[in-house]
Amino acid sequence: MDIDKCGQIRHTPISLFNNSMNIGFDAPHPLKKVYTTEEVAEVLAISKTTVYRLVDKRELPAHKVGGSLRFPITEINQYLEAKGI
Repeated sequence: MDIDKCGQIRHTPISLFNNSMNIGFDAPHPLKKVYTTEEVAEVLAISKTTVYRLVDKRELPAHKVGGSLRFPITEINQYLEAKGI
């Protein structure tokens, strides 16, 4: 994570240590393997409502854990690759 000249936090792509897999998006928490709806919305620069819509349309893979949606990093990367992002 860097701070640009305007004082904004800029996330940079990192690699996971366990298998050197590149994370396709600028992960807010680089060592996490599962992300919340809020984190996915932030990273994809979309609203939480849009995240829920994509999940409802089965475009964005998610898993329910204790009543909350969770998004494995590997599945988010596959979604981004399929979208050509």
